[in-house]
Amino acid sequence: MKWMKGLLLTLLLLAGCANRGSNETVQKDQEPLMILAPSGAPALALLPLYGNYDIETVQGSDVITAELARTDSMYDVIVAPINTGTKLLAEGKSSYALNAVLTWGNLYLVGTNPDALQESGVLAAFGEAAVPGMILKNTIDPDTLPLQVTYYNAVNEVQAALLAQKANVGLMAEPAASATIAKGKENGIDLQIIADLQTMYLETHEMTNPYGYPQAALFIKEGREEACKELIEQLDTFSNQSAKDRQTLKKMLEEADMEMIGMPNASIALATWERQNIHYVPAKDLKEDLSSFLALFQITYSEDMLSRQ
Repeated sequence: MKWMKGLLLTLLLLAGCANRGSNETVQKDQEPLMILAPSGAPALALLPLYGNYDIETVQGSDVITAELARTDSMYDVIVAPINTGTKLLAEGKSSYALNAVLTWGNLYLVGTNPDALQESGVLAAFGEAAVPGMILKNTIDPDTLPLQVTYYNAVNEVQAALLAQKANVGLMAEPAASATIAKGKENGIDLQIIADLQTMYLETHEMTNPYGYPQAALFIKEGREEACKELIEQLDTFSNQSAKDRQTLKKMLEEADMEMIGMPNASIALATWERQNIHYVPAKDLKEDLSSFLALFQITYSEDMLSRQ
């Protein structure tokens, strides 16, 4: 009988080890995917993912660029300016691949009156060597403007120039544009959106999409495409379907951490949602648009940049 008891004990121990190993495997498989994104519109585009994934947001693009270039980055998904990510891909310096465009242009000209572009004065702008400056130069010829274009380091400095009445037109991204108009009103300064650069870009460039120029894109770490399938479906469904329901969107925004996302509050995020231009579109469907846009930055588009997803 002793040998029978010993055999039963051994079997129980083996079963316990097998169960423990199985649980560890399940736990590992269920670890949330890690996502890195810039604050602002790109972080706002991830609204349906908060709470289910490990998401980190950062200001600026330095950390984003560094992680895209790391072969051992811990992030499964990185949201980055499309010119930044594709430049690294073109140079063979990234282990990530382009999946989709997530946010499109959200640049506007804020002015003191509808005719401010035809009047003398100062146009305060930002991002001279980046997307904002490139888009401004490729939609409005500065030489045809009576305005003097002055570049600042960041959009908050453009806001300060407008509110200090040192400029009568400012190049701004949403939601900063709407926030500046509201602050101007508080100080007795009448400001309004006088031009939509996305519409102007579509009018001056041959594009196949209705949204304008691509801005932030989804880059997936090579080998993680299958693990990201559900995440991708959520982003697609949300941006192109669910977000059209105003009440659903309002509820999601009110429940989200606006400080982490980089928005002033849920009310401004809701009021500027359409102008944030958030639409998930697979990169494989945008070959012509991406090729012409990236050419502005001397980046040669290639289908080798695309993820297998």
